[in-house]
Amino acid sequence: MVTDFYPFMKVSLHEDCGVVTEEFFEINVDRQQNVDHRIYDVIRWDTENSSDSEDWRGLWDSFSAAGGKEIIQEHQFMFINNDGTVKQ
Repeated sequence: MVTDFYPFMKVSLHEDCGVVTEEFFEINVDRQQNVDHRIYDVIRWDTENSSDSEDWRGLWDSFSAAGGKEIIQEHQFMFINNDGTVKQ
């Protein structure tokens, strides 16, 4: 069962498909041992708009509750590559 976004995860929400980019932010989960955790939550949607992305930082549960889900990695995008960059 998926509990969080991860880089290059393919997702869908309300018939729209996209990919989680490798953009992240770090949080320190254990200050005494200086342990950081990377959070990947920026989704680049498969649209003609070259800047069509959304920040779902820390919102996997909300994303899922809204109908969002992980889709198969074999899904082929029309406008973006599997890493979220725009196709040439």
